[in-house]
Amino acid sequence: STYLPVGKEREVFELKDKQQPLQTELSGNSTTRERLMQASTELFTRKGYAATSVREIVAAAGVSKPVLYYYFKNKEGIFQEIVRFGIEKVDNLILEVTAMHGSVLPKIRHLFERTIWMIQEDLPIMRLLYAAQYGGCRELPPVNLQDIAGRFDDAVLVLVKEGIRLGEFIGDDPSIMRWVLVGAVSLTMEMMLFRPELGSGPDSLL
Repeated sequence: STYLPVGKEREVFELKDKQQPLQTELSGNSTTRERLMQASTELFTRKGYAATSVREIVAAAGVSKPVLYYYFKNKEGIFQEIVRFGIEKVDNLILEVTAMHGSVLPKIRHLFERTIWMIQEDLPIMRLLYAAQYGGCRELPPVNLQDIAGRFDDAVLVLVKEGIRLGEFIGDDPSIMRWVLVGAVSLTMEMMLFRPELGSGPDSLL
């Protein structure tokens, strides 16, 4: 048996008691992480990134500060994870469309329809990303969305070229056709983000 000096046993038990709530909060890892991201997104969108404190985030998520620091280290870490989450969804959609078989038109329709639905499902996240990339919002950490935008544009160009090759599209300049299609998606996205009262969505685009 190991014996502790008088007074040390109490310190050890007090330390275990302090650790227990944190262990309980971490028990549902994915749910806790999602709550922190959802709470942060809502607060960043409503109050602004700079005006949102870590204290407000953990209160909204129903966790303690050590839990936030365990998953994200700091407030910027949460924001960067929100960005990564949005990029990953677009990447997965591109891979999904690339793996589809059959004619080109259903592939393009699926790509655009799912893109618009993703924006509709995650409007707060998309507003944050748009503000960080194009809004000149100095309070937000730097974000580079050019890579994912380029991959989306390239995926559309590949589909257009395939459509021309198969005789599904008429035209001899796939680049122009690509920009027309991407422009329609971009316009619909901006109307959804900033003019939702106009009722833009998948149906208005397709």
